[in-house]
Amino acid sequence: LNSVSTNNVVKPNVIIILADDLGWNSVGYTTDNMLYLTPVITNLANNGIIMNNFYSQEVCTPSRASLLTGRYPLSIGMQYGMVLATANWGMSLDEITIAEVLKEENYNTHMLGKWHLGHYTPDYLPTSRGFDDYIGFLNGENYYWSKRSPDFNEFIDFLESDQTCYTKYAQDDINEYSTTLYTNKALDIIDNHPTDKSLFLYLAYQAVHDPFIDYDDTYVNGIPDSYLPSDVLEQINASGTGLKRKEYMKSLYLLDQSIGKIYDKLDEKDLLDNTYIIFLSDNGGCHGGGGKNG
Repeated sequence: LNSVSTNNVVKPNVIIILADDLGWNSVGYTTDNMLYLTPVITNLANNGIIMNNFYSQEVCTPSRASLLTGRYPLSIGMQYGMVLATANWGMSLDEITIAEVLKEENYNTHMLGKWHLGHYTPDYLPTSRGFDDYIGFLNGENYYWSKRSPDFNEFIDFLESDQTCYTKYAQDDINEYSTTLYTNKALDIIDNHPTDKSLFLYLAYQAVHDPFIDYDDTYVNGIPDSYLPSDVLEQINASGTGLKRKEYMKSLYLLDQSIGKIYDKLDEKDLLDNTYIIFLSDNGGCHGGGGKNG
């Protein structure tokens, strides 16, 4: 970053978009079968850099710890699996995150979405690890609409925080489908970003992780068909095998379209030429959640 900056030039913006449990062969540049679901991601890949020699951890917590610190999980004590909802541990407070590094370089730092690196004291929250603000859920999975924990249905796992305070999320859009909610928040961040500062946005989507239903009967059949164009829905119904796979495919299409909205917003704000967009998944697809890797 330092090599391309001067006193009069804003350093490059960095947007990391992290999918959850996205299978290796779920994107159009690896298989034509999924091209109709991922035109945006495929176009970004074909016009960018594809990391063909790329490996991640098999579960969420170690992978996310490595992403934010640049270190192997074994080196930072995060190799033991996932931080569970009631766990009294998290990523060591001695570790330095990319958000902290960029903060020192005068970046505005924002996070949206899934954390899963520990939360049993406020010191472990994203806004104590270099982020100016945060909206999202702290555990490994969440219901897309109600924001309740699948493990503890009485518990709404959704908060917002800044450098001075953390509180339960109480805005009117809390029951918005989470991919849409996070995308709208990201668009607001880009819209309101000052032009004399650099932007770091870590957008850790919930998609395409299951469950695709919610805890009550409102979304008992999963993602409503009305969320998708009829031609895309027809292709999903024709090519998807099993209900869980079809829900996964719906979730993937909505994720792809959301990334397209973020790209268009960057273009609208004339930020594209000075922005790195990095897209990846925390680990491969989960067969029980509709994903495939082969």
